[in-house]
Amino acid sequence: MTGFVQHGPGEFCAVMTREGEPLVEYEWWDPAPESGPPTIGRCRNCGHRGVVYEPLPADPARDELAERFAGWMGGMLDWDVKVREEHADLHKELFDLHAPVGVVVLDGKPGAAPVKVRQCRECGGDGWPCRTLRILAKPHRWAPGWDERWSA
Repeated sequence: MTGFVQHGPGEFCAVMTREGEPLVEYEWWDPAPESGPPTIGRCRNCGHRGVVYEPLPADPARDELAERFAGWMGGMLDWDVKVREEHADLHKELFDLHAPVGVVVLDGKPGAAPVKVRQCRECGGDGWPCRTLRILAKPHRWAPGWDERWSA
């Protein structure tokens, strides 16, 4: 399991632990956690004091747009299967292959916090939907619900 500990403004450690192990070690003078692992303590990576940091989504508006695309495209592909579109099953398979996965990235800028982003499981890259899915969606662009921001 990988998590993050913040030591100060713009200072972060990536900490790898076994499943269930805390990211920080509780010290007697720290406030005792009410339940679960400690959130303040000595970093298991570097030994400095820190606070467990939960990365935030990089762009909530982009995440909302991706959710809308997933629902809209899923509906379009279900319709294609119903009307027996020639390659509908293959298109659904392609859609599933290029499903979004959530990853945490560090952009390398000094002081930048780690953020959660969506990437294509197959392509990786910057954002989701990926270019492959945007091209797959193009023939349906006249259907209700299409958003021009999904254009390839």
